[in-house]
Amino acid sequence: MIKRIRLATSGSGLGREEFSRLLRAAAEAAASAPEPARPVRLTVSTAVPGVAADQEYDGVALEWFTGEEHLLRFEAWLGTADGQAAQRLLGEAVELAASPVVVTDERVVRGADWLEHRWRDAGPKLKQLAIATRADGLTLPQFLNRWRSRAGKIGAAPIPEAFRGLAYVQNHPRAMAGRDWAYDAINEVYFDDVESLLARIAYFNQELTESAESDLISANWFLAVREQPTELHGK
Repeated sequence: MIKRIRLATSGSGLGREEFSRLLRAAAEAAASAPEPARPVRLTVSTAVPGVAADQEYDGVALEWFTGEEHLLRFEAWLGTADGQAAQRLLGEAVELAASPVVVTDERVVRGADWLEHRWRDAGPKLKQLAIATRADGLTLPQFLNRWRSRAGKIGAAPIPEAFRGLAYVQNHPRAMAGRDWAYDAINEVYFDDVESLLARIAYFNQELTESAESDLISANWFLAVREQPTELHGK
């Protein structure tokens, strides 16, 4: 599955509730794309205040596609009158220049059964995202291979069960001609409660400081969000 990820910076002067409402309105407009172009799933997430320090973004919008041709049909629709209207709604919610898009290949590493239930439930869920850039000297394929091999670990040490979450997804930036992405890795870990999410962030902050991850990442940031799926029009 291909996932189009927009890391959203709130528009100037918007309060949290207004930002969330406008971001959802933009997602609902995208959900009305004609069936051949319509994403198979959309979610909108907004940052949970006071959880992760110095969060880089105020929200996240995700769109899923069955393949690259499906993605390209959606991007072509964005150039139509209806698609441009959806983009204008998005521009009311976010600072577009400060809200990068990363197109990725989704890799569900752990918790596939939980995620299947989660999408049937369709209620709000807590999620921690980690956003990273690769270490100097690594090509993107080299970085992604190394990241894939270290799933569930920091360096060589397994992550304790208490900090592993309910499901873990790696998003690998997709090589596409003429496109460069702002980040090299975005992962998602789901939780039932804020305390467990906070415990994972605290564990990683300590271990990443003390362990040798310099051969994998050059910088990383955490984002704590509440995710809500968007109903697809014509489903």
